[in-house]
Amino acid sequence: MYHSLEIPYPRSTLVSLPDSQSLGDFGKDFGGLPGFLSVELAPGLGAVPELLETVEIITTEELWERTRRGDDVVDARAYLTARLMDVLVGDAGVNYSRLRWGRLAGTGPRVWRPIPWDRDQPFTHNDGLAKWYARFYLPQMVRFGAEYPSIYGLTRMASVLDRRYLSGLGLPVWDSVVRVIQTRVSDSLIDQSVGRM
Repeated sequence: MYHSLEIPYPRSTLVSLPDSQSLGDFGKDFGGLPGFLSVELAPGLGAVPELLETVEIITTEELWERTRRGDDVVDARAYLTARLMDVLVGDAGVNYSRLRWGRLAGTGPRVWRPIPWDRDQPFTHNDGLAKWYARFYLPQMVRFGAEYPSIYGLTRMASVLDRRYLSGLGLPVWDSVVRVIQTRVSDSLIDQSVGRM
C-alpha cells in the first residue's frame, strides 16, 4: 500500500524460518515458524530493488544533524503521508529508530523522504486484562479495530518527529494528503495487499 502513495518501502517476503543454527540464539524460539524477511536499511546501503531512485540512506540521528546545519530539508508532505498511513493501519510503534531517510539524486537542497522500516505493529490488537491495565502507563498499546483508538496513543512514540517535521504544514496540505490516501488506498487495493500477504 505504501507504493501506491509513492512512499519508498522495501518489500518483505513471508518465509518459513529454518530450524537451524543460522538463527543463533533465536533458533529455539523462532525456528520452524513463519516470519517476514526484508532488507535491513543500513546507512550507505547499495541498491535495493524497491528503492532504485534513492541514492543515499541515512538514520534519523544523521538527518537531525544535517537539517540542524541547514543544508538539508525533509519532504514534510511525504512524511505526513507516511504518518497518516501509520495511523490508518494502527501502527503506534513508529519512532526515530524505525525510520530511515532516503535522498533522490538532483540539484539544489538535499531533500529527504521517509522510508518506513521495521514495521511490526500494524493491525495489532492489544487486548486482555493485563494489556488494558498496561495501557494506563503505555498508551501506545492501542487496539486495532473498526474505530480509531486514542490519537495520543497512536502518535505518542513519534511525537518528537511529528512536531519537528509537520508543524509547518497548513490545513490545506493535510486535507489534500488525506484525499490522496482516501483515493488511492481503496478497498480493492487492501484486498490485493491481503491476498499477496
